[in-house]
Amino acid sequence: MKNLYILDFDHTIVPYDSFRKYLIWLIKKGNCIIFLFLLLRLSRLISSSKMKELVEKKVGKSERMQRQTSIFVNKIKQDIVWPQSLQGKIADFSSKDIVIVLSASPECYMNKLFLEINSNVVTPVLTVGSRFVNERYIEMYGKEKLKYITSTFPTSEYNYMYAVSDSESDLCWMELFLQHEIKKI
Repeated sequence: MKNLYILDFDHTIVPYDSFRKYLIWLIKKGNCIIFLFLLLRLSRLISSSKMKELVEKKVGKSERMQRQTSIFVNKIKQDIVWPQSLQGKIADFSSKDIVIVLSASPECYMNKLFLEINSNVVTPVLTVGSRFVNERYIEMYGKEKLKYITSTFPTSEYNYMYAVSDSESDLCWMELFLQHEIKKI
C-alpha cells in the first residue's frame, strides 16, 4: 500500500491567497479582461468559482498571459513553507509515498509552480487545483476535495497518513487521515 499526504496551498504552505495575488499580478501586467472579471465578482454578479473558470479559460487561450503566469510562478515559489511536520521528510519520501497539494487555486498556475519543485525530489509533488473535467469547471473546495480523494485514492490501496489545511471546511476530508492539522501561516 502507498502512503498518502495531502496539503492545502493558500495560507497553508504559502502565507497568502495566491489566486488574489495572481489576479493583481495579471491586472498590473495590463490584462483589462481580468480586471473586468474582478469587478463582476466584487459586484457579486459572478461566483468565485465562475471567476476562476473565466480566468482559466482566458489564460489558456493567451500566450502572453501564459508567459506572465510563468513569471508569477517564479516569484511565488520562494514563498513556499513546508509544514514543520514534513520538513526534511519530503526529500526522503520513497516511491511508496504520494504527496499532493490539493487547492481551490486554479491549475493554470498551480501545475507550473510544482513542475520545477519536482525536479529536486525523488517523489514528485502532485498538484490538483480547480480545473475543467469533461468541460465542466470543478472548484476544488471542501466536499469536492473529499470526492476527489476518496474516488482517486481508495483506502483499500492507500494509507491516509497526513493532511494539513488552514480551513475547517476541509475537516470533512482531513478527518480520514491518521494525522491531520489545521494550520494557517
